[in-house]
Amino acid sequence: MADAEFVAFYRGEMPAVVRHVLNQGAGEQEAVDAAQTAFVQAYQAWETISHPRAWVRTVATRAFLRALPWSREIPADNSVVEDAIAGPVIGKVEFCTEEQTVLEALAALPHRQREAMAWHFDGFTPAEIAEMLGTNSAAVRQSLARARRNLAQRLGTTERHAG
Repeated sequence: MADAEFVAFYRGEMPAVVRHVLNQGAGEQEAVDAAQTAFVQAYQAWETISHPRAWVRTVATRAFLRALPWSREIPADNSVVEDAIAGPVIGKVEFCTEEQTVLEALAALPHRQREAMAWHFDGFTPAEIAEMLGTNSAAVRQSLARARRNLAQRLGTTERHAG
């Protein structure tokens, strides 16, 4: 049952994790590699992970930031991961011109702003982001506000303020 649960999680989250790493400035192949690294590690520790959505994003981000090399060879005992990776999930990451423009604008942001926005895009609250990044909610909110301002300027749009 845990294998089926993991495969469902992988198929549902892989494209989002790749986008999460892309939103932090990675190239497409770097993002895919980092996400795959995270999912292999998640499979190995699956029974001990309490918040898998946050966990795989954290591990993928660290893999990207550390530029860890990752061999596509998967240990024989990880056949579930191998089957999941062989599926069509990775091919779902495609970008239109507007998305590519936004990714380029995100890549130009300072690291903390880019990181906060990547977590925000994935639906995490400032409190959850603060916990994942080891900071406080006020700092996250400030990074998000600055990132929105910078993105609006870079993209030539006007910033919308929440009432």
